[in-house]
Amino acid sequence: MQATACPTLLSGPRTIQRTGCVKEEIANCIDHLYEAFFPPSHAQGSLADLDLSSVENSYDGMRVMRNWVRGAIYSLHPRKSTDFLTDILRLIKLSSVFGESDALRSANCVRLYRPVELFRHPGHYIVEDMIYSIQSFKETSISAGIFGLQHIIRNNHRVNLSVLCDCIEETLSAFVITLRLKNNPGAESLHDVVLPRSWLIGNNKLDAHKDVRFINHLLDDIQYLLEKLRSDGATENFSLMYRIVTPIHRNIFIARICRTLCLASYNCPPDLAARISSIITNMKSNDPARTTPYIYRKYTQAAREDFLRVIVGYDENHAIPNLVHLRCKGTRLRTSRFPTGWRIEELHYSRLDEIPPLLRVSLRSLLRVKASVSVPQPGTAPQTKPVEDQVDLSLGIEHAKGHGPVEDVQDTLPYGDQPVQTVVATDPRSC
Repeated sequence: MQATACPTLLSGPRTIQRTGCVKEEIANCIDHLYEAFFPPSHAQGSLADLDLSSVENSYDGMRVMRNWVRGAIYSLHPRKSTDFLTDILRLIKLSSVFGESDALRSANCVRLYRPVELFRHPGHYIVEDMIYSIQSFKETSISAGIFGLQHIIRNNHRVNLSVLCDCIEETLSAFVITLRLKNNPGAESLHDVVLPRSWLIGNNKLDAHKDVRFINHLLDDIQYLLEKLRSDGATENFSLMYRIVTPIHRNIFIARICRTLCLASYNCPPDLAARISSIITNMKSNDPARTTPYIYRKYTQAAREDFLRVIVGYDENHAIPNLVHLRCKGTRLRTSRFPTGWRIEELHYSRLDEIPPLLRVSLRSLLRVKASVSVPQPGTAPQTKPVEDQVDLSLGIEHAKGHGPVEDVQDTLPYGDQPVQTVVATDPRSC
């Protein structure tokens, strides 16, 4: 993430009218803050790439932004927001970054003022589903995210397309990592995976106990979303910050989703990888008069064993390294040579909990070589701040507090949602 992104948080036109207690300037900065931490494209970096030491007065700025996030959480009201679903999804992710999850759970927009259209079943408020999905360590957090996203996608709720893709990627990445942990418990579970840095910075993902049985629901909904984005009617349901969704934007986000699916396919068992591959292949145009857009054409043409090669080809000119090849020290498991041949960075680890800090160290080394960053002037003392004010941006999510389910998101299998068989073990029939 480039250090130059930070000044944009304090400037920029405001074209969306919003009422309520949050001042217009702060509401504007919240929108920019979200896109600085969670950019629409992986080529712009991610929270995993943020090095606060390269940003002057960063800790003071983070303390101010934390207050903005807290104020926005308490001020948000469904009837006064012109885009409530997008606003609340942004604040769910930002509250994890700034340690404001408790404020979010107690906010009126979560506890009291609940739009009826955001209930997927009586007693199941999808805002709580998404909080549970992104911030919880509990067994049903992945399934909560799956069914929350299903309600948003299938009911065609208006939402910012970039924010929706962030939530899909959050849920799918948690599934991929959890599945690896289940199929081969221990440190070797993530050996030889190739994943984006942003998928590995949350400690809440390193948990083999989460329920992964409902993945086919998510894949069906992703396929539905891709087909919708390919149609001309997608503009009615999706928005982007300060701009309308054009066919070019739709193609960009189709490419983003295809890339996410390719990464999931590469790191999943063969049967599930084949299911994911079929979704991508179906995006290839069969109309001779309408060719498949170049930005995702190669994904649709590739065999699933070539997905990683295609991803690397598309990423060739990106300044910030996005992928990392994990290798467990001392393992006797097979290690693929392809990531090394394509110059994907290797990360050698002994324990799973070493991965997030090792990512930060390796990133700083790469940035010193590949990019120019702002550095403190000679003689300037390092920034310090009281422990209670520190923001945990190193992992991108606050440390675990063992939060349980929020009110009505507490059943193992949500009412009316039936599991589907999928490949989550050596024998898929054992599900």
